Amino acid sequence: NQPKTYTERTEMAGVCQINLGLELPMLIDTIDNAAEEKYIAKPDRLFVIDGAGKIAFNGAHGPAGFDPDAWEAAISMVLEAAPAE
Repeated sequence: NQPKTYTERTEMAGVCQINLGLELPMLIDTIDNAAEEKYIAKPDRLFVIDGAGKIAFNGAHGPAGFDPDAWEAAISMVLEAAPAE
């Protein structure tokens, strides 16, 4: 079922994160999908957004243009640059 409120959306994302064993921080889009509308790309693209909210990686059109190694490297670079908690 699609969530109807932001609270429902965050609860579903939390369950997904736990069930899939995801350890990366997750950003949850607003219920009106504002981030999706800003970053939408057809065909799909892979993005990495840094801690300052800036695009750190903007992948090529997918799926043929996906470069998982470059995407992973961008994720690692952002995580390494993040302040320690």
